Amino acid sequence: MLALTTSMPTLETTVSPATQASTTTLPTNTTASTTTLPTNTTASTTTLPTNTTDCYGPSGELKGPGDTWVKNSCSECTCTNANKKTCTPVQCNGTLNCQSTETAVYYKPGGSCCGHCEPKTCYFNYRTYQLGEKISDPDNNCVTYTCTDGGLKAKAIACTTRPNCPLGLRQYDSLGCCYTCNPCQLQNVSIFMNYSVIDKNVNKTTYCTGFIVMPRCIGSCPVAYSYNRTKRQYKATSTGCLIASSVTTVATLSANNSLTKFCSYTYQRNTGCTCNGCP
Repeated sequence: MLALTTSMPTLETTVSPATQASTTTLPTNTTASTTTLPTNTTASTTTLPTNTTDCYGPSGELKGPGDTWVKNSCSECTCTNANKKTCTPVQCNGTLNCQSTETAVYYKPGGSCCGHCEPKTCYFNYRTYQLGEKISDPDNNCVTYTCTDGGLKAKAIACTTRPNCPLGLRQYDSLGCCYTCNPCQLQNVSIFMNYSVIDKNVNKTTYCTGFIVMPRCIGSCPVAYSYNRTKRQYKATSTGCLIASSVTTVATLSANNSLTKFCSYTYQRNTGCTCNGCP
């Protein structure tokens, strides 16, 4: 039971006529409240079972006596009557008999503990290739590899001819290995013309400018062999790709950068090429 006693205090206020200050007198007979708690309290207790078990499956599931399961693909485990786990290695039957195109894998994380056969592959330049795949050498366009059950086999491409030809005239095949030389032929070249015409009669200068397409002869020609009787020497001489024919052509240029006034420029336009040079 809770006993509570309260006494109302008496508040007196005295006002001094000189200072008109207020004073407050607090009561001395105050009683504090008290609370009585019961003494007959009882604490609760929990009793834990004494029969523990260590029989848990691969996923943490609880196993009972007589249960069996496989652990990590390499152990067979059994839960005994005493709730204890016992594990023994998995027994493999015989040896692996892999084909010539296969390789034996005796352990693979998450796979069979007794091993298995996998197809052979080739590893080249940070990539894996299957049997029969062809691989190009990134450093040599004339070499290819084939993935076989014995590894990578290299093969060099044999070009029928490799003429002595400048780089700018070479025409390579799809592999970028063998090439032919472009024949002697015309090739258009755009040339910017800039010249002035002075008319002395009127003391006037006209500036003519513009682009003219002038074909040139470029390409390869066969090598000619001859014997020099004076020097008693047999040597090879190369004939050049020369101009065979041309025609007089008149080109129109802009006069003083005008769009309505023009200049005429006469030049020889090449129309044919030949390998008929003088050794």
